[in-house]
Amino acid sequence: RLSNRGRCFRLIIFSAFDLTSLIKNDLDWITIYYSPTVEVLNQLYNEASIFVAPSWSEGWGLTAAEALQCGCALVCTENGGYQEFAINNKTALTSPVKRLDMLSDNIIKLIENDDLRFELALSGNSFIQQFTWENSISKMATLIETTIY
Repeated sequence: RLSNRGRCFRLIIFSAFDLTSLIKNDLDWITIYYSPTVEVLNQLYNEASIFVAPSWSEGWGLTAAEALQCGCALVCTENGGYQEFAINNKTALTSPVKRLDMLSDNIIKLIENDDLRFELALSGNSFIQQFTWENSISKMATLIETTIY
């Protein structure tokens, strides 16, 4: 267990790929899930305080959006898929792709500042609510109508 100033940390990693050959997991505060079920994912999201999304490229960034939906504070990279909902210092803390130093600084910032973490989690959760099927269908219908007529 990793402890800093009386706080305990857990690192949970999940992936659709088997990472056991890449990550040495002999530390008791790290847990790795390989292809977790939807039920396990929901539990992980709902138990997390901070969700870290370090991808270099994403089409949409579903896991980061799901984490916001479940109330996590988001730390992520500025790749195209996250930029739809990850607004720096408003709904997330972002850093340029491949800048691990800035990504880690943002994680530490949220660990050390509960008020900021709560503020970003609430703002991110509120913002992600707009991405519904109803809104998507309405925008698509408007686009089709204005294009055809």
